[in-house]
Amino acid sequence: MLSRYGARLQRRDKQESRALVGECVRNFLEGEAMPGIEREFELTKLFLNGITLEEMNGLSEQYYTDGKNEVVVITAPDKAETKVPTEEDVKSIMANVKKMDLTAYVDKVFDKPMLEKIPEPIKILAETKNEKFNITYWKLPNGASVSFKNTDFKNDEIRFQSFRFGGHSTSEDAKQRSAMVAAALINSSGLGELDANDIEKFMSGKNANASPYVSEFTEGINGGCAPKDMELMFQMLYQYYMAPRKDEGMFKSMMAKQQASLQNKKCFA
Repeated sequence: MLSRYGARLQRRDKQESRALVGECVRNFLEGEAMPGIEREFELTKLFLNGITLEEMNGLSEQYYTDGKNEVVVITAPDKAETKVPTEEDVKSIMANVKKMDLTAYVDKVFDKPMLEKIPEPIKILAETKNEKFNITYWKLPNGASVSFKNTDFKNDEIRFQSFRFGGHSTSEDAKQRSAMVAAALINSSGLGELDANDIEKFMSGKNANASPYVSEFTEGINGGCAPKDMELMFQMLYQYYMAPRKDEGMFKSMMAKQQASLQNKKCFA
């Protein structure tokens, strides 16, 4: 959170109009304060540093009231064969949870770098420039073509897009659905030795991202970073090519969601 607010502070003189308009609208309709990003950043640092573990634990106890102030909402297809749990069923489930022998969560500390070994740099085969638009072109040994342009749109942002022609439109009909969700699965599974939870903790305080995608006619990886985290962004890009990860638990979860989605579509057919 501090990293996000810090990035906004760095870009305060180049904010997009829609962000400012959104603040004005919320101020008028909802009474949201508009102290400015400098003050917001200072308040965020102040409040975050004041939050204690005891306060967080106390908050969870306020939400869990042992059935005295709880609402359970169940949605299900309006079909005769659908077995919707009764009120007694729900109460029984809640009561049985209390009897379960639950093991306390143990937080893993991942102290490895994103890349154990930094690969050797490759040589640029050819370099050309477009002076009119200030674009530099590089040709790499692996066949990739790179276009680089320095801009002053943002004070602390680097963006990249990579693509090749293809996409899920080139897949066989039977594999079309798999091609459409493949990138989302890999994106949610982590990278190399890091699963999704490890990635989230590893990226704390860092501002870098890279995400694979498969669209109808193209496929590739897009991302961005703050200048200080540029090397990390390229490490993530490298890992998606060299060490993508397919998490079995994430795969089963995604399959279950896809099956439920298709079943629900049947209900409206």
